[in-house]
Amino acid sequence: MQTERKYWFPAKRYGWGWGFPSTWQGWVVFAAFVGLLVADPFIFPPRREIGLFLA
Repeated sequence: MQTERKYWFPAKRYGWGWGFPSTWQGWVVFAAFVGLLVADPFIFPPRREIGLFLA
C-alpha cells in the first residue's frame, strides 16, 4: 500500500488555486474540462446575440 499521498493537482507556490496536473489522472481531468469547454457551444448553441457570445 502506498503511504505517500500523490495529489492530482499540487498547490501553487504563489497565488490561489492549484497548479498544472502532476499525475496522469489530473491530466485526464484537465483534458475532459478543456474538451467540454470547447464542445459547449456546439452542444448548446446560442440562440441570439452571437456577437456577445463570441466576445
